[in-house]
Amino acid sequence: MLDKLDPRSLTIDLETGGISPTHDPILNFGIGDASHSISLPWPLPPLCEEPLRRLLAGPGVKNFHNSQHDLTAIAWKTDFRVNGPIDDTLLMDAALRPQMPHRLAIAAARLFRPRWKNEADDSEYRGSDRYVKMDPQKRARYNCDDVRNQHDLRELLVPQLAADRTAKAIYE
Repeated sequence: MLDKLDPRSLTIDLETGGISPTHDPILNFGIGDASHSISLPWPLPPLCEEPLRRLLAGPGVKNFHNSQHDLTAIAWKTDFRVNGPIDDTLLMDAALRPQMPHRLAIAAARLFRPRWKNEADDSEYRGSDRYVKMDPQKRARYNCDDVRNQHDLRELLVPQLAADRTAKAIYE
């Protein structure tokens, strides 16, 4: 399935066992494009390592929500290189709406979709044991929902940033 992803623009989301990117384990590695969302269990299945490595090393845009956390986890826990421009929907949202909270569930509410964060009680932010022990298939679906919402949030925010010189200057 990784070979079906468009490497020109990828959205990446890690599910971790807590809030520390250096100490807490990676549980799922989510990646997607405009058409697909994939959640890979961690540690990765051996057949996924090289295709994922190639995608991350490619020159295309990599979109995150809180890139500092996920890029730090990737750097500390893998030997993958992440190349290409980095977009961060958390920082985009902060530049456009500084007075609002910027968690993904709140920022993505503008997409007018059913709330998906209820499913895991948003407990990944609290590093709860309940989240770590969640059914792996349920966490994978949750991870895919995060990827899809991050991707679509970026599609909403990029034109808004382009139209707002002040927010664009803050973001850049």
